[in-house]
Amino acid sequence: MKILFECKSIHPNYSGGIENYTYMLVNAWRKYFPQDHIVLNIPPETKRDYIEHLGNDNNIEYKIDPVWKKIITIQKNNILLNFLFRALKKIIPSLWSVFNGYRRKWVRLLDIEADVIIVTFHKSKFIHNFQKTILVVHDLRNWDFEESKRIKEKQIKIESYVIEKSNKIVVSWPYPMKRILQLFPQKKGAINMIPFMYDPFNHADITTNKAGDYLYYSSNNGIHKNHENLIKGLALYNERNKGKQLKLICTGPIVKERDIVLQKLIKELGLEKIVSFLGFVKREEVFELYRNAFCIITSTKYEAFSGTMMEAYAFKKPVIGSKIPAITEFLDYYNIESLLFDPDSPEEIAFSIEMMCDNYNYYIKKSEEAFNKLKFITPEYTVKKFRELAKEITENNIQ
Repeated sequence: MKILFECKSIHPNYSGGIENYTYMLVNAWRKYFPQDHIVLNIPPETKRDYIEHLGNDNNIEYKIDPVWKKIITIQKNNILLNFLFRALKKIIPSLWSVFNGYRRKWVRLLDIEADVIIVTFHKSKFIHNFQKTILVVHDLRNWDFEESKRIKEKQIKIESYVIEKSNKIVVSWPYPMKRILQLFPQKKGAINMIPFMYDPFNHADITTNKAGDYLYYSSNNGIHKNHENLIKGLALYNERNKGKQLKLICTGPIVKERDIVLQKLIKELGLEKIVSFLGFVKREEVFELYRNAFCIITSTKYEAFSGTMMEAYAFKKPVIGSKIPAITEFLDYYNIESLLFDPDSPEEIAFSIEMMCDNYNYYIKKSEEAFNKLKFITPEYTVKKFRELAKEITENNIQ
C-alpha cells in the first residue's frame, strides 16, 4: 500500500503539536507496516527538519512541491518581487487561488500514485482526492473560540468543506468527536475516534520519578493557554505557603508579543526567580522535566484535549487542570479523577495547588490508576487503527 502524507499545512519548526502527530504516525507506520511505501509531500526548505525527525531510509520518500519551491526562491532572491507578491495577495485575494491552481496539477500526480492520503491538518483550504483521504480533525477552535468575525467565518467555511468532503474523519478525543457529530451529523458513519500518544515511553522513563520543587506546564504561550492566571495563582499560593514554595517551568513555542506581556507580569509580581519559560527543548529534556516535577499543571482555556495531561499520566504524575469540556469529558470517558479548577480564577488555581500539597499521595495513586487505564494508547495502537481505515478505503475504491 502506498500512503501519501500531506505535510504542507505548517512548517515543523513552528508547530509542536500537529507536526509531532505526523511524526508519530509516520514512524509507527514504518515500524509496524514496513511493507507499505510512505510518501511525504513537504514544504520547500524543510527536508532537513523532516529527516531529523523521521530519517531518510528507503521506505520514506520526500516530495517537494516545485511550484511552491519556485515562488519561495523568487521571494528570497528578489526583495522587490517578494514585496510585490505579498502586496498583490492582500489587494487581490484571488491570486492565491491561481497559485493553488498550479499546485493542484502537482498534487493530482501524487494522488494518482497513492492508495490512501492522510491529511493531519484540517484547516487548509486545499485538499487532495477526497475519496482517498483520511482527514485528522484536532479541534474546532474556530467554531468554539472567540476570534474576529471575518476570520472566523472564512475559516469555518474552509473547515466545513474539507470535513464534509473527506472519506474518513479521525478525531482523538471525546470532545471534538461530540462537536463534529453536532455540527456534521451526516458524517456519523465516517467519523472515528483514535486516541494517540506521541512517544512510546520506556519503563525506565516512568519509574525514575521524583517530586521536585516545581510545577511543569508543557505548551506554547498562546493567549488561550492562559499563563497569566496560572502565574497569578502560583503567586497567591506562594504568598500563603512560605514553607512550601513552588516554582513554575513552562516549555513550548514562544511568541514574542505574548512573551513581552507575560514577562511584564512576572516582573510586577516579583517572580523572576520563580517562573521560567524555556521555549523549545529536546524531548529528552521534556522527559526529565516530567520525571522530576512536583506535579503537572495546565491552565488552558481551550483544547481538543490537553497533551500535557496525557503525558503526565504516562509518567504517573499527579495533574492539576482546567475545568473545561475537552478535559472533563475525557476524564469522564475514561473514568479518571483529577484536580480541576476554573481557569478564569487565580484563587481557584492557588486552592488547587494547596489541595495537591495536602493530599499528594492520594493524587499520586489516582495518576497511577489513570496510567493503567490509558496504557493501551500507544503509537502501535494508533497506527493499526489508521491502517484499518486505509484498508477499508482501498477496498471500497477498488469496488
